[in-house]
Amino acid sequence: MALVVYQAPSISRSNGVQALEQARLPYRVTCTVRGVLGVVAAARAGLGLAIFARSLIPDGLVELPVSAGLPDLGEIDLMLLTSSRPVSEPAEALTAAILASGQPTGTRAR
Repeated sequence: MALVVYQAPSISRSNGVQALEQARLPYRVTCTVRGVLGVVAAARAGLGLAIFARSLIPDGLVELPVSAGLPDLGEIDLMLLTSSRPVSEPAEALTAAILASGQPTGTRAR
């Protein structure tokens, strides 16, 4: 199985490799990239499988069905941290966009 991965350290890379090793599925890293655009380009070019959050799968890529026989990668928690000081309008807009793109499970007061 060919994989497209981020450079280490990377949570998605670590979780993917660990899941494949635990399932004793053979793999090889065919492309290592620095950023999400590189992962998207390499996956679209057919260089290998890539790991994305289900809520953030880019256009032109699809989630593989359970019948593909790949191990479950589990879940990870992501936290968005902000300053206790008043934030700028662009920072507020970025925070709103990030929160709108995912499915937050909870918030903590600042």
